[in-house]
Parts: sequence; structure tokens; C-alpha cells
Amino acid sequence: MKGHKTGGRTKGTPNKATAELKDFAGRLLRRKKFRTALGKAMDTMAVPAPVLVTLMHYYAGKPTEHIELSDQRTLEDIVAGKRAEDA
Repeated sequence: MKGHKTGGRTKGTPNKATAELKDFAGRLLRRKKFRTALGKAMDTMAVPAPVLVTLMHYYAGKPTEHIELSDQRTLEDIVAGKRAEDA
């Protein structure tokens, strides 16, 4: 039956690698010395922002992104318009 889960992890259970990364990120971020060093590194731009963002996502989870479209055209209309511009 399509859509019926028959094995594996239960819904919402992270895989082992994700759970280990979350644990690792949490242990790092709970260490005061690490947070102090990270703050100094951020002040001097020694840590790229994407590295910090990724670390935070593993620790706390990635926030849900909401996209609001103000354009009432359909995707097909937008693509057709772009193709007409490129022609």
C-alpha cells in the first residue's frame, strides 16, 4: 500500500548521524570556554557565518521558513513570462 510505512525509524526520529551531531553541537555550545572563544572568533570574523548557523541548526533545529507570495500569478505564468523575456 502506497504511503504506508512498513519499517525503519518511527516518524520524527532523527537518524543516528543527526542525533550524534546534535549531541556534539550541544556539548560544544554548553562549554563556557568554547562560547567565549567562539565569540572572539566571530568578532574578528575568523568563523564564517554559515559555520555558526549550521552549528546552531544542529543544536537547536532549523527554524521553519515561511514564504509569502504577493504575486497572484501562477508558477506557469511566471515561467512563461521569464521565457518571453529571455527570447
